[in-house]
Amino acid sequence: MDDSFPWEDLLDYIQDGKVVPILGHELLQAEYQGRRITLQRLLAERLAEREKLEVQWNPHFELNDAVSAYLVNPRAKPGELCDRIAGFLRSLNPPFPVPDALLRLAEIQPFDLFMSVTFDSLMARALDQVRFGGNAVTREIEFSINQSMAAQSEALKVRPGEAPIVFNLFGRAVSKSDFALHDEDALEFIHRLVSGDVPPPDWLISELRNRRHLLILGVHLPDWLGRFVLRVATRDASAWPSGRWWRWPTARCC
Repeated sequence: MDDSFPWEDLLDYIQDGKVVPILGHELLQAEYQGRRITLQRLLAERLAEREKLEVQWNPHFELNDAVSAYLVNPRAKPGELCDRIAGFLRSLNPPFPVPDALLRLAEIQPFDLFMSVTFDSLMARALDQVRFGGNAVTREIEFSINQSMAAQSEALKVRPGEAPIVFNLFGRAVSKSDFALHDEDALEFIHRLVSGDVPPPDWLISELRNRRHLLILGVHLPDWLGRFVLRVATRDASAWPSGRWWRWPTARCC
């Protein structure tokens, strides 16, 4: 444990309900078919195997690596990739288990709003398992750059405090939805958010402004992209250097 980390301050803010966790791919690590692996690496390997790709793997960026290798092919069909990856996710047999890190986060009752830069539903499953006996109570809301009017209306109906909420910043792998698979996709999502072209729900911005503290867990993004994410989350550029966000980038934190 890092003795220099201001644990007491963080714990006080959590207890007061002033902290929003931002969750990344490194938290999605579990024992699966005899080895410990992240969901991102597993899906990247399925894509590489299906398309016979030669991939130079970089830790924490495996899906970006596989997608980039796929797009080099002039015959590649980028528009089909979201459906392909979502199909891999649905067809996992057995399903990917809920990681211990997410179960332990779900046990922290003051956490009732989570932001995720992943496209899965594992955090919602963890919350339902730990807090609601497996019943589907947690609300899942995803940002989408091609969001339908129905989806936008559904997102506006959310009332914080009624049930835990997981907001997928880069989309979610559900039917007829787009989501970020690699760095260029993430940049497009952030551009649409920052420009106001497809703004996030007002209730989300209000909650982030009121709580003021972000706890970044297991997120590995290029530094420039990470700062765009923080800018979107806070809508306040002055928050970056002020100590209002906390970064602990490994799943061992919780």
